[in-house]
Amino acid sequence: MKQILTLFFTFSGIYSAFAQDAAVAPIPDSVKNKNITAAVIKDTAVVKKIPTAKLLTNPVKNKAEIAVKGFEAGEVQVIISNSKGNRMRDDRRLLFSGNDIITIMFSLPVGIYFITVKQKGKMINAKMMVR
Repeated sequence: MKQILTLFFTFSGIYSAFAQDAAVAPIPDSVKNKNITAAVIKDTAVVKKIPTAKLLTNPVKNKAEIAVKGFEAGEVQVIISNSKGNRMRDDRRLLFSGNDIITIMFSLPVGIYFITVKQKGKMINAKMMVR
């Protein structure tokens, strides 16, 4: 009965099992001496998360909400610069999961500004209009 249920869940797409990584799984003797294509053996290199930052509303007035992804949990530096490159604001914020929404309250004159989010070698820029 257990085999029938497993077979049903497998065909219906509900059941999922953990697959072994190609680097950890032993290679059978029947395959050892044969030509194995690169598609079969997976690369075990660590995939880097590419950080992104997106303003949830743009243009903004007194508050900017920045959705960040691809960072690590911990402290990030948020810099707001004007179009001439002058720093208007320099804050440090705490990310709980690395994929968070950062809210910044400010009082800046109307214009175009650039937001930079930095963390341990990762850096992302976003353009912001204040109306």
